[in-house]
Amino acid sequence: MNPFSEFFGRYADFDGRTSRKAFWITALALSALFILVAGVCSAVAGGSPAKPSPMVGVLILATACPFLALAVRRLHDSGRSGWWQLLQLTGIGSLVLLIWQLQRGTTGENRFGRDPLLAVNASPPSGAGSNGAEQTYGSGPSQGFPGGPPKRSKTGLIVGLAMLAVMVVGTLAYIGGRAGPSSGAGQSAVVAPAKIGQPVPLDNVEVTVTGIDQTSNVGGEIVREQAADGGVLVVVNYSVKNTSGKPVGASDMPDIRLRDPSGTIYKPDTGKTAAYASTANLTFKAFSDLNPGLSVTDAEVFEVSKTAFDPTKWVVVVGDRAVSMVEPSAAAAAAAAAAPTPVATPAADVPDTNTIAQSTSPDEATPTTANFGGDPNFSAYPALPFTGTARFPDFGGADREYAMFRTRIVDSVRAGPNFAGSYAIAAFGCGSDCMTGFVTDLRTGRVAPLPISGEEYPGLRFDGKPDSRLLETWWQSGNDTSHPVCTRQLFVFNGETFAPQPKIEVPGTCP
Repeated sequence: MNPFSEFFGRYADFDGRTSRKAFWITALALSALFILVAGVCSAVAGGSPAKPSPMVGVLILATACPFLALAVRRLHDSGRSGWWQLLQLTGIGSLVLLIWQLQRGTTGENRFGRDPLLAVNASPPSGAGSNGAEQTYGSGPSQGFPGGPPKRSKTGLIVGLAMLAVMVVGTLAYIGGRAGPSSGAGQSAVVAPAKIGQPVPLDNVEVTVTGIDQTSNVGGEIVREQAADGGVLVVVNYSVKNTSGKPVGASDMPDIRLRDPSGTIYKPDTGKTAAYASTANLTFKAFSDLNPGLSVTDAEVFEVSKTAFDPTKWVVVVGDRAVSMVEPSAAAAAAAAAAPTPVATPAADVPDTNTIAQSTSPDEATPTTANFGGDPNFSAYPALPFTGTARFPDFGGADREYAMFRTRIVDSVRAGPNFAGSYAIAAFGCGSDCMTGFVTDLRTGRVAPLPISGEEYPGLRFDGKPDSRLLETWWQSGNDTSHPVCTRQLFVFNGETFAPQPKIEVPGTCP
């Protein structure tokens, strides 16, 4: 009997025997089919390594019963009871079963039936059968079995082929659904990328990317991970809300990945993500379900090439949806800065006898205030409020290098947190058109300098919020006072460093 015909023909037949060759041909063919189905569906999903296609589940359902029956018949072939299959429940017992499945079956008839190899290997014996007539082996309808071959179940064959057909049709439908509907011109429908702070609805959850940070290292004093030479760490902070009516397990959470302009998918760095989580205020729990209506915060860290990474062209991939890395307000400001300045159409040359004609040279034009398209999205970088008693810096020890600014720093600590939940910023002048500042961790008393300061940033100003990790800075750039340019740069604070965001330059004076 053909191995595949036997597999589905004896769909739920747990009696009799199956040869070693028939078992392993079928097992290897099924393994190849599983790999093919999973690979095709994963490729259609954009290279996602995470959740198996539903079609893999259909394939398992279609083959579970006949393969269990096949494995039981293989044990029968070596004279063992099919109940030995329960060894798989012990884990290590699977190795014992594998060894048994590799062994040759007993020669001749055993307590479970006739030798399946007789149909192929037996040669015509001399003599007569038990009824005095000559018995034929290896050919004819009996195929070497005096009682005839094992009966194939037509019902099992029909059920098996029907489930296989459902699996094939379902796989094709899944591929078609992931590829998306085509328009009349043969182009796939394109979904515009979501924005930072915009919820992305998925099957059971709603994911919101709350911020993108760039840094060279993550972690704290005990666990710290550093970016490789030429690399940068991209931290994606996000929140997940359970929008279904049942608990969602950690294994069912959507994947967060990066995609570059060429379509290459980047997976998170597990070690660097763990280091970042050791110091970040994340509420996600890897071994707990997320109950309906609840939200948690989480983050992923990616290590990519510093020269190749461009947040204006790369996107975050949440499940199968793309999220732009550019802050909504920053994108609007960049578009406004890139837009050509409208030129007024000269009025007709009509003499005016009541006024004296005057001309204004471009150098005498009154500078306008720079328009950045609105305030930054501070709420996209939330911080937990500070509780407890503030600790003052140790100016005689760990913070002695900042002792000359003791008064300003101590005053900021006494005033309480004004940035990122548990931090106090002290910003003050350092000379003509010069600004500097420091940030103090109220939980530890440690002091660190602000990311930029000094005379090279004329008119520098800082703006932060007590409940946000986002720091806004702007300064007057350029030496042409008649055509001023204001530069704004945002920094995202992760508790250790300030991750700089792309600079935006807009014509005009800083607000």
